[in-house]
Amino acid sequence: RLVAALPSACRTRLQALREDPQAGPPTAADRLVLASLVPAVLALDEAVRATGGAWPTTVAIDDLFGLWAILDAVLVGGRAGGAWSVPAVLMVLACGLDHVGAGELLQQVAGLRIAELALEACDDAWLAAVPSGDLGRLAKALAAADLALPVVSEVPALVAVQLAEFLAAHETVEPMDLGMNSPLGAWRHGFSVRRSGMARTSQLVADVHAFEAATPPAEAWSARQVRLARLVARDRANNADIFMPFLHMALEVEEGRRRTSGKLRLLRPAAAGQALPELADPLGEGPLRIEGEGPARLARSAAGGLQRALPPARR
Repeated sequence: RLVAALPSACRTRLQALREDPQAGPPTAADRLVLASLVPAVLALDEAVRATGGAWPTTVAIDDLFGLWAILDAVLVGGRAGGAWSVPAVLMVLACGLDHVGAGELLQQVAGLRIAELALEACDDAWLAAVPSGDLGRLAKALAAADLALPVVSEVPALVAVQLAEFLAAHETVEPMDLGMNSPLGAWRHGFSVRRSGMARTSQLVADVHAFEAATPPAEAWSARQVRLARLVARDRANNADIFMPFLHMALEVEEGRRRTSGKLRLLRPAAAGQALPELADPLGEGPLRIEGEGPARLARSAAGGLQRALPPARR
Protein backbone atom coordinates (compact mmCIF):
# COMPACT_ATOMS: atom_id res chain seq x y z
CA ARG A 1 0.00 0.00 0.00
CA LEU A 2 2.87 2.38 0.77
CA VAL A 3 4.25 2.13 -2.77
CA ALA A 4 1.04 1.65 -4.74
CA ALA A 5 1.01 5.27 -5.93
CA LEU A 6 4.67 5.26 -7.00
CA PRO A 7 4.81 5.83 -10.80
CA SER A 8 6.44 3.07 -12.82
CA ALA A 9 9.05 5.56 -14.08
CA CYS A 10 10.18 6.12 -10.49
CA ARG A 11 10.49 2.37 -9.91
CA THR A 12 12.53 2.05 -13.09
CA ARG A 13 14.80 4.89 -11.97
CA LEU A 14 15.38 3.29 -8.55
CA GLN A 15 16.27 0.00 -10.23
CA ALA A 16 18.74 1.80 -12.52
CA LEU A 17 20.38 3.53 -9.56
CA ARG A 18 20.72 0.24 -7.73
CA GLU A 19 22.08 -1.68 -10.73
CA ASP A 20 24.65 0.94 -11.82
CA PRO A 21 27.79 0.65 -9.64
CA GLN A 22 29.02 3.98 -11.06
CA ALA A 23 25.81 5.85 -10.34
CA GLY A 24 26.41 9.21 -8.78
CA PRO A 25 24.52 10.67 -5.84
CA PRO A 26 20.74 10.80 -6.26
CA THR A 27 19.32 13.88 -7.96
CA ALA A 28 16.85 16.19 -6.26
CA ALA A 29 14.01 14.27 -7.95
CA ASP A 30 15.51 10.97 -6.79
CA ARG A 31 15.69 12.25 -3.21
CA LEU A 32 12.01 13.16 -3.33
CA VAL A 33 11.17 9.61 -4.39
CA LEU A 34 13.37 8.16 -1.65
CA ALA A 35 11.77 10.46 0.91
CA SER A 36 8.30 9.27 -0.13
CA LEU A 37 9.39 5.69 0.55
CA VAL A 38 10.84 6.34 4.00
CA PRO A 39 7.68 5.04 5.79
CA ALA A 40 7.81 1.83 3.72
CA VAL A 41 11.53 1.37 4.42
CA LEU A 42 10.96 1.92 8.15
CA ALA A 43 8.08 -0.58 8.12
CA LEU A 44 10.32 -3.14 6.44
CA ASP A 45 13.12 -2.47 8.93
CA GLU A 46 10.69 -2.95 11.83
CA ALA A 47 9.46 -6.24 10.34
CA VAL A 48 13.02 -7.51 9.86
CA ARG A 49 13.94 -6.66 13.44
CA ALA A 50 10.79 -8.39 14.72
CA THR A 51 11.41 -11.61 12.80
CA GLY A 52 10.97 -14.68 14.93
CA GLY A 53 10.37 -17.48 12.47
CA ALA A 54 6.98 -16.17 11.32
CA TRP A 55 8.31 -14.55 8.12
CA PRO A 56 6.88 -11.08 8.87
CA THR A 57 8.36 -9.39 5.78
CA THR A 58 6.72 -11.71 3.26
CA VAL A 59 4.11 -10.23 0.96
CA ALA A 60 1.48 -11.66 -1.35
CA ILE A 61 2.57 -12.46 -4.90
CA ASP A 62 0.64 -9.45 -6.24
CA ASP A 63 2.61 -7.13 -3.93
CA LEU A 64 6.10 -8.28 -4.91
CA PHE A 65 6.62 -5.45 -7.39
CA GLY A 66 5.93 -2.96 -4.64
CA LEU A 67 8.34 -4.74 -2.31
CA TRP A 68 10.98 -4.62 -5.04
CA ALA A 69 10.74 -0.82 -5.13
CA ILE A 70 11.21 -0.69 -1.35
CA LEU A 71 14.30 -2.91 -1.58
CA ASP A 72 15.76 -0.75 -4.32
CA ALA A 73 15.13 2.27 -2.10
CA VAL A 74 16.86 0.55 0.84
CA LEU A 75 19.98 -0.12 -1.21
CA VAL A 76 20.04 3.23 -3.01
CA GLY A 77 19.32 5.15 0.18
CA GLY A 78 21.93 3.09 2.04
CA ARG A 79 24.68 3.91 -0.42
CA ALA A 80 27.23 6.32 0.99
CA GLY A 81 30.45 7.22 -0.76
CA GLY A 82 29.75 4.71 -3.52
CA ALA A 83 29.20 1.72 -1.21
CA TRP A 84 26.10 0.08 0.23
CA SER A 85 25.88 0.31 4.00
CA VAL A 86 26.05 -2.92 5.97
CA PRO A 87 22.59 -2.41 7.60
CA ALA A 88 20.99 -1.86 4.18
CA VAL A 89 22.52 -5.00 2.73
CA LEU A 90 21.55 -7.09 5.75
CA MET A 91 17.97 -5.76 5.68
CA VAL A 92 17.55 -6.87 2.07
CA LEU A 93 19.19 -10.24 2.78
CA ALA A 94 16.88 -10.86 5.76
CA CYS A 95 13.82 -9.99 3.66
CA GLY A 96 14.92 -12.44 0.97
CA LEU A 97 15.46 -15.25 3.46
CA ASP A 98 12.03 -14.58 4.97
CA HIS A 99 10.50 -15.25 1.56
CA VAL A 100 12.64 -18.34 0.95
CA GLY A 101 11.25 -19.76 4.20
CA ALA A 102 7.64 -19.06 3.22
CA GLY A 103 5.26 -21.77 2.11
CA GLU A 104 4.39 -20.48 -1.37
CA LEU A 105 6.64 -21.66 -4.19
CA LEU A 106 6.65 -18.33 -6.04
CA GLN A 107 7.52 -16.52 -2.82
CA GLN A 108 10.50 -18.83 -2.42
CA VAL A 109 11.67 -18.07 -5.95
CA ALA A 110 11.26 -14.33 -5.30
CA GLY A 111 13.10 -14.69 -1.99
CA LEU A 112 16.12 -16.25 -3.68
CA ARG A 113 16.27 -13.34 -6.10
CA ILE A 114 15.94 -10.81 -3.26
CA ALA A 115 18.77 -12.51 -1.37
CA GLU A 116 20.83 -12.36 -4.56
CA LEU A 117 20.27 -8.58 -4.68
CA ALA A 118 22.01 -8.29 -1.33
CA LEU A 119 24.82 -10.68 -2.23
CA GLU A 120 25.45 -8.94 -5.56
CA ALA A 121 25.95 -5.69 -3.66
CA CYS A 122 28.71 -7.36 -1.62
CA ASP A 123 31.41 -7.41 -4.30
CA ASP A 124 35.14 -7.23 -3.52
CA ALA A 125 35.25 -3.42 -3.75
CA TRP A 126 32.31 -3.11 -1.35
CA LEU A 127 33.88 -5.54 1.12
CA ALA A 128 37.18 -3.64 1.07
CA ALA A 129 35.29 -0.42 1.90
CA VAL A 130 33.39 -1.88 4.86
CA PRO A 131 34.71 -0.23 8.05
CA SER A 132 36.72 -2.63 10.20
CA GLY A 133 34.30 -2.10 13.06
CA ASP A 134 31.42 -3.46 10.95
CA LEU A 135 33.17 -6.64 9.78
CA GLY A 136 32.38 -8.59 12.94
CA ARG A 137 28.70 -7.70 12.68
CA LEU A 138 28.69 -8.65 9.02
CA ALA A 139 30.40 -12.00 9.63
CA LYS A 140 27.97 -12.85 12.46
CA ALA A 141 24.95 -11.92 10.33
CA LEU A 142 26.19 -13.98 7.38
CA ALA A 143 26.68 -17.01 9.64
CA ALA A 144 23.08 -16.65 10.87
CA ALA A 145 21.84 -16.24 7.28
CA ASP A 146 23.69 -19.41 6.30
CA LEU A 147 21.81 -21.37 8.97
CA ALA A 148 18.52 -19.89 7.74
CA LEU A 149 19.06 -21.14 4.18
CA PRO A 150 19.06 -24.97 4.09
CA VAL A 151 20.41 -26.16 0.76
CA VAL A 152 17.98 -29.08 0.45
CA SER A 153 14.71 -27.84 -1.00
CA GLU A 154 11.36 -29.17 0.22
CA VAL A 155 9.60 -28.21 -3.02
CA PRO A 156 8.47 -31.76 -4.00
CA ALA A 157 6.88 -32.37 -0.59
CA LEU A 158 5.49 -28.83 -0.50
CA VAL A 159 3.78 -29.23 -3.87
CA ALA A 160 2.33 -32.63 -2.95
CA VAL A 161 0.97 -31.38 0.40
CA GLN A 162 -0.52 -28.21 -1.08
CA LEU A 163 -2.23 -30.20 -3.83
CA ALA A 164 -3.69 -32.63 -1.30
CA GLU A 165 -4.89 -29.75 0.91
CA PHE A 166 -6.53 -28.05 -2.07
CA LEU A 167 -8.46 -31.17 -3.03
CA ALA A 168 -9.52 -31.76 0.58
CA ALA A 169 -10.86 -28.21 0.83
CA HIS A 170 -12.79 -28.11 -2.46
CA GLU A 171 -15.67 -30.36 -3.37
CA THR A 172 -15.77 -28.86 -6.85
CA VAL A 173 -12.54 -28.86 -8.85
CA GLU A 174 -12.38 -27.09 -12.19
CA PRO A 175 -10.23 -28.46 -15.07
CA MET A 176 -7.95 -25.41 -14.94
CA ASP A 177 -7.21 -26.12 -11.27
CA LEU A 178 -5.25 -29.13 -12.47
CA GLY A 179 -4.01 -27.61 -15.72
CA MET A 180 -6.55 -29.38 -17.96
CA ASN A 181 -8.21 -27.93 -21.04
CA SER A 182 -11.57 -29.51 -20.21
CA PRO A 183 -13.13 -32.40 -18.26
CA LEU A 184 -12.16 -34.61 -21.19
CA GLY A 185 -8.69 -34.72 -19.62
CA ALA A 186 -10.21 -36.75 -16.79
CA TRP A 187 -11.46 -39.52 -19.09
CA ARG A 188 -9.46 -42.17 -17.22
CA HIS A 189 -11.39 -41.32 -14.05
CA GLY A 190 -14.95 -41.24 -15.33
CA PHE A 191 -14.56 -37.61 -16.50
CA SER A 192 -14.48 -36.52 -12.85
CA VAL A 193 -11.89 -33.78 -12.50
CA ARG A 194 -11.78 -34.12 -8.73
CA ARG A 195 -11.31 -37.90 -8.93
CA SER A 196 -8.57 -37.38 -11.51
CA GLY A 197 -6.89 -34.90 -9.19
CA MET A 198 -7.07 -37.32 -6.28
CA ALA A 199 -5.53 -40.14 -8.34
CA ARG A 200 -2.74 -37.89 -9.61
CA THR A 201 -2.09 -36.55 -6.11
CA SER A 202 -1.97 -40.04 -4.60
CA GLN A 203 0.64 -41.04 -7.17
CA LEU A 204 2.63 -37.86 -6.56
CA VAL A 205 2.57 -38.32 -2.77
CA ALA A 206 3.79 -41.90 -3.15
CA ASP A 207 6.59 -40.88 -5.50
CA VAL A 208 7.73 -38.01 -3.29
CA HIS A 209 7.60 -40.24 -0.19
CA ALA A 210 9.80 -42.83 -1.93
CA PHE A 211 12.19 -40.07 -3.02
CA GLU A 212 12.47 -38.66 0.51
CA ALA A 213 12.86 -42.12 2.07
CA ALA A 214 15.77 -42.91 -0.26
CA THR A 215 17.67 -39.72 0.65
CA PRO A 216 21.00 -40.59 2.31
CA PRO A 217 22.59 -38.30 4.93
CA ALA A 218 24.74 -35.49 3.49
CA GLU A 219 23.86 -36.41 -0.08
CA ALA A 220 26.10 -34.71 -2.64
CA TRP A 221 24.34 -32.43 -5.11
CA SER A 222 25.58 -34.47 -8.09
CA ALA A 223 23.75 -37.56 -6.76
CA ARG A 224 20.66 -35.68 -5.56
CA GLN A 225 20.39 -33.85 -8.87
CA VAL A 226 20.16 -37.17 -10.72
CA ARG A 227 17.49 -38.51 -8.35
CA LEU A 228 15.53 -35.26 -8.44
CA ALA A 229 15.62 -35.21 -12.25
CA ARG A 230 14.18 -38.75 -12.27
CA LEU A 231 11.38 -37.70 -9.90
CA VAL A 232 10.53 -34.73 -12.12
CA ALA A 233 10.62 -36.95 -15.22
CA ARG A 234 8.27 -39.46 -13.58
CA ASP A 235 5.85 -36.68 -12.68
CA ARG A 236 6.04 -35.39 -16.25
CA ALA A 237 5.27 -38.85 -17.63
CA ASN A 238 2.35 -39.36 -15.22
CA ASN A 239 0.86 -35.97 -16.09
CA ALA A 240 1.80 -35.51 -19.73
CA ASP A 241 -1.79 -34.58 -20.55
CA ILE A 242 -1.88 -31.38 -18.46
CA PHE A 243 -0.35 -27.99 -19.20
CA MET A 244 2.41 -28.15 -16.64
CA PRO A 245 3.53 -31.12 -14.52
CA PHE A 246 3.26 -30.50 -10.79
CA LEU A 247 7.02 -30.66 -10.12
CA HIS A 248 8.12 -28.63 -13.12
CA MET A 249 10.03 -26.12 -10.93
CA ALA A 250 11.52 -28.54 -8.40
CA LEU A 251 14.92 -28.97 -10.02
CA GLU A 252 15.30 -25.31 -10.95
CA VAL A 253 14.36 -24.05 -7.48
CA GLU A 254 16.75 -26.36 -5.64
CA GLU A 255 19.63 -25.53 -7.96
CA GLY A 256 18.86 -21.83 -7.48
CA ARG A 257 18.75 -22.29 -3.71
CA ARG A 258 22.12 -24.05 -3.77
CA ARG A 259 23.67 -21.38 -5.99
CA THR A 260 22.46 -18.63 -3.64
CA SER A 261 23.79 -20.62 -0.69
CA GLY A 262 27.11 -21.02 -2.49
CA LYS A 263 27.42 -17.25 -3.00
CA LEU A 264 26.58 -16.67 0.65
CA ARG A 265 29.13 -19.21 1.85
CA LEU A 266 31.83 -17.77 -0.41
CA LEU A 267 31.16 -14.35 1.10
CA ARG A 268 31.61 -15.64 4.64
CA PRO A 269 35.38 -16.38 4.49
CA ALA A 270 35.89 -13.24 2.41
CA ALA A 271 34.25 -11.18 5.17
CA ALA A 272 36.18 -13.05 7.86
CA GLY A 273 39.48 -12.72 6.00
CA GLN A 274 40.29 -16.37 6.64
CA ALA A 275 39.42 -19.85 5.43
CA LEU A 276 36.41 -21.47 7.09
CA PRO A 277 37.07 -25.17 6.40
CA GLU A 278 33.76 -26.32 7.86
CA LEU A 279 31.76 -24.71 5.05
CA ALA A 280 30.41 -27.40 2.71
CA ASP A 281 30.09 -26.64 -0.99
CA PRO A 282 26.34 -26.72 -1.80
CA LEU A 283 27.10 -27.41 -5.47
CA GLY A 284 29.95 -29.87 -5.03
CA GLU A 285 31.27 -32.57 -2.77
CA GLY A 286 33.15 -31.70 0.39
CA PRO A 287 34.06 -28.21 1.57
CA LEU A 288 34.60 -25.07 -0.45
CA ARG A 289 38.11 -25.09 -1.92
CA ILE A 290 40.76 -22.56 -0.92
CA GLU A 291 43.30 -22.00 -3.69
CA GLY A 292 46.35 -19.79 -4.13
CA GLU A 293 48.58 -17.96 -1.70
CA GLY A 294 48.74 -14.47 -0.26
CA PRO A 295 46.75 -11.80 -2.12
CA ALA A 296 45.86 -14.35 -4.81
CA ARG A 297 43.94 -16.65 -2.46
CA LEU A 298 40.46 -17.64 -3.63
CA ALA A 299 37.51 -19.45 -2.09
CA ARG A 300 35.98 -21.50 -4.89
CA SER A 301 32.90 -23.66 -5.45
CA ALA A 302 32.74 -26.65 -7.76
CA ALA A 303 30.16 -24.72 -9.80
CA GLY A 304 31.71 -22.82 -12.66
CA GLY A 305 32.13 -19.12 -12.01
CA LEU A 306 31.43 -19.18 -8.27
CA GLN A 307 34.49 -17.86 -6.47
CA ARG A 308 35.56 -15.00 -4.21
CA ALA A 309 38.87 -13.35 -3.44
CA LEU A 310 39.98 -14.09 0.12
CA PRO A 311 41.53 -10.89 1.48
CA PRO A 312 43.82 -10.97 4.51
CA ALA A 313 42.15 -10.46 7.88
CA ARG A 314 42.07 -6.86 9.02
CA ARG A 315 43.26 -5.93 12.47
